[in-house]
Amino acid sequence: MLRKSTAADLNRVHELISALVGHELDYDTFAQIYKEQLNDNDYYCLLGELDGRVCGVLNMRFDRQLHHGGNVAEVLEFFITPDVRSQGTGARMLEAAEAIAKEHQCVLIEVTSRNIRVDAHRFYMREGMEHTHAKFVKEF
Repeated sequence: MLRKSTAADLNRVHELISALVGHELDYDTFAQIYKEQLNDNDYYCLLGELDGRVCGVLNMRFDRQLHHGGNVAEVLEFFITPDVRSQGTGARMLEAAEAIAKEHQCVLIEVTSRNIRVDAHRFYMREGMEHTHAKFVKEF
């Protein structure tokens, strides 16, 4: 089952996104941002459930971009628990995200994925996405 996240999902979303980044994120800061995004129509957090357990999260933002000439859906975080990978959950979630993006009149959907996530890159390409850009980051 796929559904939009709610305030009641905060703890599980925190767990999943912490697993995505490889360390536990500061809970209070995460909770504040999560609650802000829930109340902002420019964000959509999609959850995937199997047997009543949330096993996937796909969080995206909608943004008007000059260089695309319209709305763009950007997948900010996407994580499927390892125990349910390769069972179609990720594909269903990405397909649902694409439908949601179209409802928001987006001209495209994009995702950034770290270089080390080779399996994720194969997944995105298998799902019809193209590798078109390099992203550069400088942390403060």
